[in-house]
Amino acid sequence: MEAKKIKEQYSNRHNEIVSALKQIDGYSDVKHIHESPNKYGNVTSSISFKYNVEDMFNYTKGGVSIDYKINQLFMPDKGYFIIDDLNVKDVIALIKKHNKISK
Repeated sequence: MEAKKIKEQYSNRHNEIVSALKQIDGYSDVKHIHESPNKYGNVTSSISFKYNVEDMFNYTKGGVSIDYKINQLFMPDKGYFIIDDLNVKDVIALIKKHNKISK
């Protein structure tokens, strides 16, 4: 029963992060996958998005992978980041910091 509750908490956290990212002005086309567990036994989320969208051909792609068991966030070309409790506010702040909208 405890494992099911923990799995649900990870799923809820994933949904909160995706929802918050979709609400940020300037970010669009948010796609996501939540694996609980993945083939290695880790609980992960992979999220991709577009930002700096000028038109359908001019935009920047961004992405983030989150490992909930070790509180680690990975952004390609930016590196790995450790966040103590992976709360939504800190995750979104880190994504915005490294994927700035240039308007």
